[in-house]
Amino acid sequence: MDSEELVDLIYAALLGERTWEDFLKALSEQLPDGVATLFYHDSEKSRGSWDLVYGADASALRDGGYYASINPWMKRAATRQVGVGVISDQMLPVNELKRTEFYTDFVYGRFRTRAAVGLTIVREEGKSFLLSVLTSREDPDENARAAELLTQLAPHLRRAFHYFRAGPKHRQIAEIAGSLFDSADVGVFVVGEGGRLKSASASAERMLAEGRCARLNPLGRLRLCDAEAAQVLQRMLDRTEEDAPRAFTRVINGTKATLVRVMKDRFAAYFEGPTVVLFLEPVLRPRALELEDFVKSHKLSSAEARALVGLLEGKNAAAIAAEASLSRETVRTQIKSLYAKLGAAGRIDVIRQVAQLDLRRATK
Repeated sequence: MDSEELVDLIYAALLGERTWEDFLKALSEQLPDGVATLFYHDSEKSRGSWDLVYGADASALRDGGYYASINPWMKRAATRQVGVGVISDQMLPVNELKRTEFYTDFVYGRFRTRAAVGLTIVREEGKSFLLSVLTSREDPDENARAAELLTQLAPHLRRAFHYFRAGPKHRQIAEIAGSLFDSADVGVFVVGEGGRLKSASASAERMLAEGRCARLNPLGRLRLCDAEAAQVLQRMLDRTEEDAPRAFTRVINGTKATLVRVMKDRFAAYFEGPTVVLFLEPVLRPRALELEDFVKSHKLSSAEARALVGLLEGKNAAAIAAEASLSRETVRTQIKSLYAKLGAAGRIDVIRQVAQLDLRRATK
């Protein structure tokens, strides 16, 4: 297969007509016993991940994070020219490579390969996105021809990378979520790797201007005004963080902040990086007398009133249950009963109804 056919596969995968597995398969077949991989490495943290691999069993990537951290090729890869294919001998002499744990236990021990050709597709702030093909062939002249093939593919892979990074999907997430929540004054932010703000709803833009819960630094990076929430966001956006939480909620300066890590397929995750959607929702605290009137007018029980207050304070069922020394199931039942009496589809509907207390007071 020549370079033109591989380029066609890149764009076909980009448009969804073929899969990225098809591209990696075709590329791996260009070298004897080829194992093609798209992977990531952070030179500042000496951490990385083998995101996409073709030509090897998944079990071969066991402890892949460890071997990424000791990969001796990465020292040179962190400074080599972007977009130019190289052979492994240029990264580290073969006699030195063969004395490393990385070679004996990983490159040869798991894949029965002896050399590689590689390419840095993109480098951003010390983070490299790379394409590599491991091979059993050690002939540097033959492998140099394969490295030249990677050089020819480089601009097309770079376009694919930027297409995913700058694609319209992030704006669509914010627009759709914003249309659902703007009536309740919920701000929706789509945050990418490194804290880059990809898009924000109208309410989110207003909240940024206020700066009580979130701000943008001069580089356009989102910063939360709470140390714990900021740390969780950083973990969610770290592609090497295997145990990052899927969701997190915290009240910041009277506003409920909810972080949700977007789940993606492996290929989107590699090209786009992690994405987190942040919801900022003002916590309503109506005056006690008005809330008492609301409870009486809707004939809420004391349990339902307790659940109502908890929801307005941004708490979930588990937190309400813990404060009341009740089981989570009991509180969930009380919340369902509350929804039924108010004719509410969920917590947002409850907040909207209680918000009318302030609206009526303002019009009197």
